[in-house]
Amino acid sequence: MIPKKKLFHTLKIMYSRKIKCCVLSVFIAYFFINSSFSQNNYYEYTKVTTLDIHHYSGWYLSSLPEKQPVLFPESMLTDSIGFGFNRAKICWYSIDPLFLRNNSATPTHIKENPDFQSNHFVREIFEKEIFPDSEHPNNIPTNISVLNLAYYPQEKGPYNYDINQTTFSSGIDSNGLLLNPKSRWAGIMREIETPDFERASIKTIEFWLMDPFVYDTIHSGGEMYINLGDISEDILKDSWLSFENSPKDTTSIWGNVSTITPGLYIDNNNPYRFSDCGLDGFPDFSERQFFSYPNYINSKYSYLISILNSYGSQSLAYQNAIQDPSNDNYHHFRGSDYDQLHLGIIERYKKFNLLEGNSTSERIASILPDFEDINKNFELEVAENYFQYQIHIKPDSFIIGHNYIDDTISYNATFKNGTKNWLTWFHFTIPIESFQKRFGQISSFKKIKFIRIFLKNFEDSIIMRLATLDLVRKADYKYIIPNDIEANKLYIYPNPSNGNFTIYLSDIECHIIDLYNLDGQRIDIDNIKSTDSMGPKFINIKNLNKGIYIIKVISVDNKVFTSKILIL
Repeated sequence: MIPKKKLFHTLKIMYSRKIKCCVLSVFIAYFFINSSFSQNNYYEYTKVTTLDIHHYSGWYLSSLPEKQPVLFPESMLTDSIGFGFNRAKICWYSIDPLFLRNNSATPTHIKENPDFQSNHFVREIFEKEIFPDSEHPNNIPTNISVLNLAYYPQEKGPYNYDINQTTFSSGIDSNGLLLNPKSRWAGIMREIETPDFERASIKTIEFWLMDPFVYDTIHSGGEMYINLGDISEDILKDSWLSFENSPKDTTSIWGNVSTITPGLYIDNNNPYRFSDCGLDGFPDFSERQFFSYPNYINSKYSYLISILNSYGSQSLAYQNAIQDPSNDNYHHFRGSDYDQLHLGIIERYKKFNLLEGNSTSERIASILPDFEDINKNFELEVAENYFQYQIHIKPDSFIIGHNYIDDTISYNATFKNGTKNWLTWFHFTIPIESFQKRFGQISSFKKIKFIRIFLKNFEDSIIMRLATLDLVRKADYKYIIPNDIEANKLYIYPNPSNGNFTIYLSDIECHIIDLYNLDGQRIDIDNIKSTDSMGPKFINIKNLNKGIYIIKVISVDNKVFTSKILIL
């Protein structure tokens, strides 16, 4: 039996922003009044590790989120290319250092004009900028392969055949630009290779985001959403699995498809292995034919003829559509034609994620044929059952203690042209249990197959630079808890903390929040911010000594919840 007093035997902490790993070795016991304890009620240590999902090559063009008819009225359509009418352009990439290090591979016009390289959205990012305590062998700086998300809500994404206003889309103008960009969307998705979050102790989604409004503080902003769960792979919704290296033996509303289930995606004996034509199964000349005749789509709709009738053959809308009706042609960022046009760095990546021609061109993006089967199990996943998290991407929402932001770091960057400019990085910690909504049949985190990120409600273009994007494993803290206290309901983040932290109690209405030190003394908490008694509680405690503290929360029905927080 452990006495009703605290025993603090050892405490070892190793924490570094560089390795994003915290190891806490603790042998600790504490009491609650009138309670009995057993030595089996605690264990010695907890660990925090990460699953890095920020590399651009693991992400794919997203399917349309379903079961949300308010956000996506087109999701209620069946057997219709209108399913893609609101898809805008999104690009995801890491900038090749060849554009920034001025060697023989650097385009001459960029090398001779350092202004091309002197921009926060293109410059090279090194670990010391975000993790200043990091150490490197031989003092050689280590750069970060930043994930850049560039969203263009006024530009059509691939497989968008919108023309005139409908009940669910706003049409295009004579230049082919999307009208009402706030109603458009775009996204990316990827497989999660560790789907059982509960067994893996995955507790949070975390990322470092560069201030996307560093040059535009009056940007109207928009919303970023994250989905976890079952995500449909049916990008071109027709219930057929599209894959380029297939015999195209039938057609759907989108183009050529195959009724044959794939066996291998790489097969040198496959006569269709060089069919590098995108998910619609058509090269450009076949797209022009397919989308010129109403009978291919339905009795009333012909994409190219409709644009011609609406805006004429000399309009940019028609000229662009006739060249690439599906808007899916790949272009490598290192094209000689880009050099001749003196394009900047960002513009070079606007077609890098497109699919037609990305395997057979001189500079390839992938040796694999493209397909909708992103988890490569030779089946088309079509279920949509997922948790949803909403992050506000607006200048006035980037405040520590709000919007999942728990840390910031400022940096004064020196550019190639000799100028300097400050900016801020923001750290987001999203507890997976703090989802705003759930859709479909999902009730646990035992089978999270996919993650999807999509952007919506933006009027203007935006570039988001993510230095990290991690699924974070945090072993559960086990404490000596009496039988009348419900465990594992209270969540605190970040933990460890510098005094700014958030308390989240799933589906429980809070009544009292108390903080105690290890001597059992109550610490005053004066600064608690929350707009919802059942939502996250943002706490900022100043001048708090470093050490371990106990959070105690009492609900309106007098249930007691406890957890531990480490203040650094």
